[in-house]
Amino acid sequence: MISIYTFKISKLLKIWPRMTENKISWETPFNYSVLATNPEKLEEFENCDNCQLLLYQGKIYKNEEIENIYPSIEEMIRGKENTTYVNLVLMKDREISMGAITEVIGDMELVRGFLGYWGLVHMPSTMSSPWRGVIIEFTTESNGTINVIAHYPGNVTLSTIAEVKAPSNKTWKLKEVPLEGVIQALKSKKLVGSVKGSLRFEFSITREGERIEAWAAWVNPEKGVLALWRISPPGKITRNEFNSFGGYLCTRYGSDILEKLP
Repeated sequence: MISIYTFKISKLLKIWPRMTENKISWETPFNYSVLATNPEKLEEFENCDNCQLLLYQGKIYKNEEIENIYPSIEEMIRGKENTTYVNLVLMKDREISMGAITEVIGDMELVRGFLGYWGLVHMPSTMSSPWRGVIIEFTTESNGTINVIAHYPGNVTLSTIAEVKAPSNKTWKLKEVPLEGVIQALKSKKLVGSVKGSLRFEFSITREGERIEAWAAWVNPEKGVLALWRISPPGKITRNEFNSFGGYLCTRYGSDILEKLP
């Protein structure tokens, strides 16, 4: 079980400061104790106008400093061309969050979950470097067992074993992917400019039938848009509209194997 606390400071009658606290707890297969923060560290924050601050492993990072501490997809896949994967994902969020994002569609208020994995803490980002973030490797053993390895900043690695096994038609190797073109697309002005202002971003490589595909997806609740770009094989950016942002879904849903990971 993991608990995330948020704090808000306001002034009663514009005179007396008052702090309210909110706590949300979820179940997770990962042991996040290594990332636990001493509440006293919160006292070291200094007010700044329109900036983003992150307290991580006892140090406070600001704006672009946050982006630079995240591992890059290039660093993570180097030398792993023969590793057998079922999925490779890079995730980032505008705020600390957990679970899949949900959207509300139509008059019936159909809620659909997407972009996120059960039990994973999504870390805050300025959304300026789509090739950097929390990277999750779903690698397989010869018996089909899926190892889930989450790479956080500061060489922090968390791991668990998935409850499901990978069917043979879902596995692939990095040497089968045109990585140079994929990395170039992640660093392109086209993607960086499109992702700016989004709430969540996800990059993934997975097998769909006979083809290995690389996708980028991001959601912007203010614009009511979910954008998808199939990077490999080359495709165009498509945008799906929704009525409103439904929040975060922290329970499992659906029956597809990728929705049951980790």
